[in-house]
Amino acid sequence: MPLGPTTTDAAVGEDHISSAIGSAYMAFLGAAHVLNSMTREEHTGRIPTLESILEGLRAARIAEHTVNIARFPQVLEPDRDIAQKRAGNYTCVVEGGLFTESAERRFSMGCSRCGAECPLLLNQRSAGEL
Repeated sequence: MPLGPTTTDAAVGEDHISSAIGSAYMAFLGAAHVLNSMTREEHTGRIPTLESILEGLRAARIAEHTVNIARFPQVLEPDRDIAQKRAGNYTCVVEGGLFTESAERRFSMGCSRCGAECPLLLNQRSAGEL
């Protein structure tokens, strides 16, 4: 279970991202089976806040999911479902992801910035799915 490794020391204050990248790489290679989280304050000498702890956990969860879909294609189905929902609804914010509850709270109105130019929708059109 790696705590990190941080892939760069230049990401001061963003250690949770650097750690997620490093641990995902280790897991993808089969050298880690459980990923740990790191906070943005890990190497700054500050005390982590609750929000920063949650942010580190979200980064680790995304890293874990990314490795799982890369190594085990059978778990890719939820990602395909979400892409279909996004394209069908002309929106970039839908239920069913890793963080549905927080997404609903942050983006309760959804997103319509792309409209008919949505890359997901255009991709479906070019693939003949629409």
